[in-house]
Amino acid sequence: MNSDSARVVIVTSNSGINDTLSAALSDFCPGSNIHSYTDEYEALWQATDIQPDIVIVWFGPKSGKSYELMKRLRLFLNEFQGIVVYDPESGEYESALLQVLLHDPEYAGILPVRIDMFGEKLGAVFNKRRSGDREIIYRDEEKSGGHDPHDCAKGIIK
Repeated sequence: MNSDSARVVIVTSNSGINDTLSAALSDFCPGSNIHSYTDEYEALWQATDIQPDIVIVWFGPKSGKSYELMKRLRLFLNEFQGIVVYDPESGEYESALLQVLLHDPEYAGILPVRIDMFGEKLGAVFNKRRSGDREIIYRDEEKSGGHDPHDCAKGIIK
């Protein structure tokens, strides 16, 4: 196991997805640094104390616009890597999410990641943390919805 001192907050109401994301994270950082919440308001409140390095939210049909939490967290946190994990169950669904995250400047620095690419992208985030280089363009290269990679924001939220 490659250990990292990163503090991570996961926000998802689905316990199965939470278990999947937590298991993938355990390859990179100790379980004591992984904090999971089912309620966005509780996550927002707790994150101000935890000061996470990485915030992961699940975007799904029942989660609403969970990525909106990222905008709220910017008001309270100094710096964090935002990751929105999603299952590309339909082209329209995926395109709508990518349209918001890749083109709205309020979401600059948020990394959209397909669930099937989560381990790989998480590895890239932690490798960059270890190297000290956090200023990288992150994107889901498997399905960018036709967006130019230069439309993606820098990888860390400040």
